Amino acid sequence: MLAPPYVLKCGSLYNNVLTHVGKEYATDAEEKLRKEIFKESLEAVEEHNKLYEQGLIGYYLRINKYADLVSHLNSTHNFDQKILV
Repeated sequence: MLAPPYVLKCGSLYNNVLTHVGKEYATDAEEKLRKEIFKESLEAVEEHNKLYEQGLIGYYLRINKYADLVSHLNSTHNFDQKILV
């Protein structure tokens, strides 16, 4: 079964950003967490930009090299704090 198009888009964009900025993660667990945070960031950016396109918000957002670092997931997921260093 193929992954849904959004999952493929997110994964491809995530890999492109990592390659472009030269990021690597120490463990598979950190990689998984960072990818999930990136996915959440991408979803938030896309929702915001839909409002921008409708003229409801005055500015456009883009994904950047920090999209895997900050998320509401930090306060809702219980994970090993060492991977946030």
